[in-house]
Amino acid sequence: MGIFNLPIIGNILAVVIMFGVLVTIHEFGHFIMAKFFGVYVKTFSIGFGKKLVCKKWGETEYCLSLIPLGGYVAMLGEEPEEAEDNDPRNFNNKPRWQRFLILVMGATLNIVLAIILFTMVNAMHRPVPVWKDKPVVVGWVDNESPAFIAGLKYGDKILYMDDKKITSWDEFSILVATNPDKTVKLKIERDGNLIEKEVKIAEKGKERAGYLGVYPALRVQVRMVMPNSPAEKAGIKPGDKILAVNGKEIVKGLEEFINAVKKSTGELELKIERNGKILNLKVMPEGEGENRKIGVVVELPYKIVKLPLPKAFTTALSDVKKYTELTFSVIGKLLKGQMSIRSISGPVDIARISGQAARSGFANFIYIMGLLSLQLGIFNLLPIPMLDGGHIFILLIEGIRRKDLSAKLKERITTIGFFLLMTLMTLVIISDILKNLNLK
Repeated sequence: MGIFNLPIIGNILAVVIMFGVLVTIHEFGHFIMAKFFGVYVKTFSIGFGKKLVCKKWGETEYCLSLIPLGGYVAMLGEEPEEAEDNDPRNFNNKPRWQRFLILVMGATLNIVLAIILFTMVNAMHRPVPVWKDKPVVVGWVDNESPAFIAGLKYGDKILYMDDKKITSWDEFSILVATNPDKTVKLKIERDGNLIEKEVKIAEKGKERAGYLGVYPALRVQVRMVMPNSPAEKAGIKPGDKILAVNGKEIVKGLEEFINAVKKSTGELELKIERNGKILNLKVMPEGEGENRKIGVVVELPYKIVKLPLPKAFTTALSDVKKYTELTFSVIGKLLKGQMSIRSISGPVDIARISGQAARSGFANFIYIMGLLSLQLGIFNLLPIPMLDGGHIFILLIEGIRRKDLSAKLKERITTIGFFLLMTLMTLVIISDILKNLNLK
């Protein structure tokens, strides 16, 4: 994936590929169901705006259009002048249950794709941080954090946040991130005793996500040793876990280790774990100040999970359930003003994340694609006019009334929905640009 190593070009290429796949799958869902029920499909377009390339097969024109971040299936009956056409192949003349299936199939295929991609990663190569599923035992506390002010300490085991039982760092991290600026009660086990601490979760980062300032004990693991480097000469090997530098334990992770090397003035003594054995190695860094290094690529320890196919599938279903619940939780908090709009990723953020995923390997890329596919499916089912969910909501109203709304009323609803959607997209894009420029 050499071209992806060029950040800007790589980001653009990655997001075009990713959205191209997701949009094609989504629109194909509408298309294939419309064809199945005998609706006249005029155009199938990947992208929207100016048509760049078009080819007509049968009665349908297939197009690749200028703006790659979307697409559409144009069916007879969607234009106002066609709405009341008596043609039996008109979308509006089909039974409501058929129209419902046509509308819902795009999002359904996106969700199915997410399950398939998650299953692939789970079965082939899923890197999981070793601490992700472990109990929330505090390894260190940022001394400029809400946790430090509240008196949390090394070794504290966090059992509950308010009335929510905490079973893992993964679960706890999500709860903290989605509750910025909220005061919570933590039930903690300390030295065999149960205590309670009240702490106000802060906002931090360009996404303004919740921040508490407690972390697991994050060991540092060597992924690569550079040829002819001080590390190679000292006998350091890939897979070594660096436990301490000059007698000081590394508990904060990568940043603490890197700073220890940069701030050193002489030879370093590293305490290393290798295959369960403890070693002490001496290494003389090269360079000065910020450029001081020993020639290793380090990372936080993780394990590669390769699950049997049935387990990979059930785990993928659990992932979809977890991310769906998280999505609706975030949407609810956004509507209540409890989270910032900066927590939503727009096209700039998605391009950056896609590029990073592509550069970090195929497994990460398809996992992020699965996440975005799921988000696209969920978002399109929201009852917002102009989206599939808005049209489905109108169908439900018509089903209750047992009578279709007038074409003129539907047009007005669609127009209002268009302006609401454009306003939301504009706000997200502006927020996206500002946070990526590190502006307030």
